[in-house]
Amino acid sequence: MKKLLLFVFVFILAGCSYTGKIKPDFYKIDTQSNKKIPLRATLVQSESLKAQKIYYADSGYTFDIALQPALTSALHAALSSIFEKVEISSGAYVNEGTDIVIIPEYSTKLVRRNLWTGDRILETTFNLAIKDPKALEDILVHKNTQLLYYTPSGTQIFLDVLTGASLFILSPITVPLSVQVIGTNIEKLTEQDIKVHVDAACSKIGSDMAIVKLARQTEKPLEP
Repeated sequence: MKKLLLFVFVFILAGCSYTGKIKPDFYKIDTQSNKKIPLRATLVQSESLKAQKIYYADSGYTFDIALQPALTSALHAALSSIFEKVEISSGAYVNEGTDIVIIPEYSTKLVRRNLWTGDRILETTFNLAIKDPKALEDILVHKNTQLLYYTPSGTQIFLDVLTGASLFILSPITVPLSVQVIGTNIEKLTEQDIKVHVDAACSKIGSDMAIVKLARQTEKPLEP
């Protein structure tokens, strides 16, 4: 009996962990129709950014969600709708064919939780620094902070009620299912959050006078 209880306990603990990732192709944008700024951009994907994840632990649950390569893919697609040429680099800032270097950062933190309703509020921050490729001085820095609201879905609430109603007998089944539902919902919310951040950043970049001025100064025939 003790061994059985130990097995059930370990199974429940394993079910309290979720590992997932943002879909690489979640961000869609038309890169052909816009009139593009005649600048060559290098999007820096640092080692820390390559490994960036959302790690969220709360109420006995842990969620480990990878943001890459989805975040970089979204940025590359969005920036390609603004600039004539966008390349992804692993940190080689100085490139002879580069007019600007773009360095992104994305972070999240839990700011409020309601243990009774299961509601959570997370604060997400997106920074985009556009730098001169030689001096690495800032040309433009965009920073946007917004709130991400998580509310338990009907499926999650049903599974939690079923867990309690069964006096936790069904926990080995209901807990992993509940964690799966929560993790999937966090992924979807994060995709929406990143899209809003990226769209806001690109809207600012596309109309910023410092970028327009730089494009006029460096205007030259682009290589095929």
